Amino acid sequence: MASVLIVALAFAASAQAKEPQLKPPLHGFDEVGYQNVDLRGGFWGPRFYIHQRTTIPHVIKKLEEHNHISNFDAAAKALKSGETHKTDTSGIVGHSAFDSDVHKSLEGACYTLGHCDNPDLQKRVDDILDRILAAQDDNGYLISYFTAKEPDRKFVDMRTNHELYNAGHFFEFAVEHYRLTGSTKALDAAKKFADHIDNTFGIGKRYEVCGHQEIELALIKLYRITGEKRYLDLCRFFIDERGHAHGTERKPFIPGPFIQPKREEGLTDEQYKKVVWRSKLYWRNGRMQDHKPLLEQTEAVGHAVRAGYTYAAMADLARFSDTPEYAKAVRVLWEDVVNRKIYLTGGLGTNQNDDEGFGDPYLLPNKSYCESCAGIANVFWQQRMNLMDGDAKYADVMELTLFNSAISGMSISGNRFFYQNPLESKDGAERSSWIGLACCPTNMARFTPQVGNLFYAKKNDKILVNLYGSGTGAIQLTAKTK
Repeated sequence: MASVLIVALAFAASAQAKEPQLKPPLHGFDEVGYQNVDLRGGFWGPRFYIHQRTTIPHVIKKLEEHNHISNFDAAAKALKSGETHKTDTSGIVGHSAFDSDVHKSLEGACYTLGHCDNPDLQKRVDDILDRILAAQDDNGYLISYFTAKEPDRKFVDMRTNHELYNAGHFFEFAVEHYRLTGSTKALDAAKKFADHIDNTFGIGKRYEVCGHQEIELALIKLYRITGEKRYLDLCRFFIDERGHAHGTERKPFIPGPFIQPKREEGLTDEQYKKVVWRSKLYWRNGRMQDHKPLLEQTEAVGHAVRAGYTYAAMADLARFSDTPEYAKAVRVLWEDVVNRKIYLTGGLGTNQNDDEGFGDPYLLPNKSYCESCAGIANVFWQQRMNLMDGDAKYADVMELTLFNSAISGMSISGNRFFYQNPLESKDGAERSSWIGLACCPTNMARFTPQVGNLFYAKKNDKILVNLYGSGTGAIQLTAKTK
């Protein structure tokens, strides 16, 4: 059956009354939010229904079972009692990035609630939010692992501890919670945490970046919803600082060879292999896109998820500030990826260098890596490139990746997931009901219900139609300025 597309047009000077005003881009196009795109039929409608009924409850239940959410209770208890621990008596379970999985899932729940009326889900979100906010320190810091277990290591190991990555996902959840409910309690907490970060990092303060990019995209969203330019400035600081030496001032980084760590007596081969692997995380060889300034990078290297988020942020920065140099740089990186390092599915990452990332040009074995999060990051990047330049070639890659790489990370049933999406599997790959490293299931939880954001873009009296779909869109335009 042919797809049906109906677009309702309205010329207006302001946004809908219920939708908070967002800072518009200075350049390029603006997206049409999923709130104004109804895709209840066709391909996406059933998937949104399954997402509401199955995926979100399943993911939240798994996060409860694996103690991601109770980590916030442990942090709240530590704050209340004034006691923190460096042992398992803290009650903290798992990796320091576990908080991000909760934030992504709640962001997905907010998007889902934008499609449906579900009082039980809304109450679930609000109950978990209260548990999260109880774990926020007076200065705004909000990461359960370090609050309860290693309070003396806050912002100590920026390369591997994912603190700003956690923060970014909380900011994105908080923005969507505010847009959904009108309540500022999550947004206020996000601003408090962002202000703490802004007081710590920046020009004349600490020069450092997070090993896993994400906060840059979130700061753009926080800027748009609050109008506070300091968040946009902080985003630019983190993007500008990549590839520098880091410390108390901005200074050049001089690359060096990897130094093999000394093998301590008594270590098994497997133990020593882990020591070497961890040492390589601190070797700035491009894994985290921090080996040279982004404006000087012409080839996509390193971890594909980190890269996708970085390149998306570069495109956003070019749209929301007068930084045409970043638009130029990210176009060069796009050419490298799309012409030499992308699978026919839109998947990214061969893991050739054991970094879940890009390998040599044109070397794309069927036994691919193609992490689900990398597919999602690629969609976000292609969307922002299209918004920046208004060129259908970006929408084409976005569509390719969306249908063939991103959504393959989750089963049609909505409760089984892939971390990797190989084109060829020797023993037969099967999706799992849960993955211990839960970045991909929780990313899927927030990705599917925001697909409506991808369909249209607008600029003055122009509309871009980026995807085919059965549904309707209500798009408000403004008269073209002379």
